[in-house]
Amino acid sequence: MQPTHLAKFSDSARGHSLPPEWRGASGEEDACYACQLVEHTMTPYWARRQMRFSSTMFSTFWRDYDALILEHAGQRSGIIAWQIDDVYAHLRELHLDAQVRGQGRGAAILNAWLSYSRSAGARHARLRVFAENPARHLYLRAGFDVTGEDARVQGLLTMERRL
Repeated sequence: MQPTHLAKFSDSARGHSLPPEWRGASGEEDACYACQLVEHTMTPYWARRQMRFSSTMFSTFWRDYDALILEHAGQRSGIIAWQIDDVYAHLRELHLDAQVRGQGRGAAILNAWLSYSRSAGARHARLRVFAENPARHLYLRAGFDVTGEDARVQGLLTMERRL
């Protein structure tokens, strides 16, 4: 059974075009899938900056996130993970497997998350993305603006929008 806040998220997202099945992340298999997907999708960006993925660090952060596992054709196909504080909804991870990209699923998931975050009381949404990551264009189309660049990591942008 998924936690109440994830059931609420699911209810608020039904009006959007989402993958056929998605559910709250739970257990070691989902955590391992998320870790592998993030490592696979982000390694090219980190490598350009002489950075390396740490599965230990990812696992530590993952435990503190609310997350959904997205499924397509009976297979895990992506993740979305976030945290909400008093003012901000922080999008921590949004990754889709290559076979489900370019079909509008990222936009649908993002819009559902924005609606959920607003209903959960957040007034702003915030995320970080590398400048050359194509997902940056998705965020711009969703109304996010670049509000800063990390002083320690070249090209790591902070983006925000009002909810």
